[in-house]
Amino acid sequence: MNISVLGCGRWGSFLAWYQATVLNNDVVLWGQPGHPTFECLKEEGRNEYVSLPPSIKLTNDLKEAVGGAEVYAAGMLAVARHVQRVLGELADALVLRSRDGDHRD
Repeated sequence: MNISVLGCGRWGSFLAWYQATVLNNDVVLWGQPGHPTFECLKEEGRNEYVSLPPSIKLTNDLKEAVGGAEVYAAGMLAVARHVQRVLGELADALVLRSRDGDHRD
């Protein structure tokens, strides 16, 4: 199954690790561009809680993160100043996905 985890902090990185290593799903992990947790995972492949397997695709492109997903998991806290921007980008990404003809009933 293709899983998209939105948010790469402690909870998001654990969700991604669990989905990939325990449940053997294909995982894309999205993090906010320039955010320290994203940069740490990008450079080191790990944080203080988990080491990500190479099978997890790490991206800061929200459209790429949701493009092929069958299931979405939110792994980020609802920080007020980011919610509107992230949801707006997610809505744009999902609309583009729908326009590409990837419809699910």
